[in-house]
Amino acid sequence: MASPEFRRLSADEHGAFQRVVDYAFSAEDGPPSSDEPAPADDDSAATDDQSTAAEDDLGRRFGVVAEDTVRSVCTHHDFTVSLRDEWVPLAGLATLATLPEYRRQGDGRRLVEGSLDEWRGDYPLAALWPFDYGYYEQFGWAMATKLATYTCPPAALGFGRDAPGTLRRIGPDDWAQLQAVDEAYASDRDLVVRRDEQWWRQRIFQTIGGKDRYVYALDRDGDVHGYITYTVESDGETRRLVSYYSGFTDYDAYRGLLGHLSNHDSQVDEVRLYRTADSSLLDAVPDPGAVECEIHSGAMVRVVDVVDALEAISYPEDCTETVTLAVSDDTAEWNDGQFELSVSDGRGSCSRLSESDARSDPDAILDVGTLTQILVGFNAVDEARTFGDLRVASEDVARRLSTLFPPRTVCPLDNF
Repeated sequence: MASPEFRRLSADEHGAFQRVVDYAFSAEDGPPSSDEPAPADDDSAATDDQSTAAEDDLGRRFGVVAEDTVRSVCTHHDFTVSLRDEWVPLAGLATLATLPEYRRQGDGRRLVEGSLDEWRGDYPLAALWPFDYGYYEQFGWAMATKLATYTCPPAALGFGRDAPGTLRRIGPDDWAQLQAVDEAYASDRDLVVRRDEQWWRQRIFQTIGGKDRYVYALDRDGDVHGYITYTVESDGETRRLVSYYSGFTDYDAYRGLLGHLSNHDSQVDEVRLYRTADSSLLDAVPDPGAVECEIHSGAMVRVVDVVDALEAISYPEDCTETVTLAVSDDTAEWNDGQFELSVSDGRGSCSRLSESDARSDPDAILDVGTLTQILVGFNAVDEARTFGDLRVASEDVARRLSTLFPPRTVCPLDNF
């Protein structure tokens, strides 16, 4: 029997990819009426290059294949995100699934290890939305974002009705008007996605299921200063306005967006805001008792390559430091070892130490997940010592690491 192989799937394997995804995520719908693979796109005579180009709009498909059978699949996405005053490439892993007859045979590990190897050299970091945190922790991913869900009656947001600016509904063709808002929003927040046109159209102006969202922009002084997206839903008893994505340049713009939602008080029973863990609605509303707030774990992030990740970010300009980090990584062997990071003039230079150069007393010892949380600013160094796997040689080392990696405001990533 041929050994399972991780590779990119060809256009004529896209039907097999979809069958694995349907079984894993929509088994309640039952098997399709026909077992024939669907064509790669609307034109059954399309070339592989054309099919690949269409596929790349929403990710690239990979799988574990043995004897022409697609056993397991995943999707790779390409992102650029804000991180410590830089725009950094980030890979996204999605739709990881295995047919039931091949589960518990190591295909999940093959997908993860193959993906990391595929990304190495191009993406310092990778992210995913987990179905199970423990499953992905074993492969080095760590929680690096939190989500807040706020639920309240529309009237609770009425304090924003007097904010300066005017609201207007916009459509997908207006996506470029929102880019400057996101640039400003990302100036003091990390993991904000720099979206391209396709992502704006198919993930922001629409839900993943293809339902159109209402999108409103807030204009002030001739410029767009904020936007908010939402749908209106009903479960038969409660009509609810649900907002997933928003951005704003300042607090007045934030108030204006909330004021717009409050004007739906004659139309919906409640407003639900997601993805706002970086701004506390409880601090803003006059009556915080009218708002229910739930905090949820968000996306998981992982360093793909320690050297690339530590050199991709900026550091405090007035900081000159050299530290030795002993990193453990059971999944990516190139990250398992000692690394020397030297920082000056706001930039870092990192190298992996050979066995002969490795120190018996490194400044810090940590696993790759804890390193990721420190690097993206999700955990401060003290938190990483308490809740993570960080051990330091001295309190002086802890102070130096805290200077190099101050905590940041980390935003929830886009859904993918």
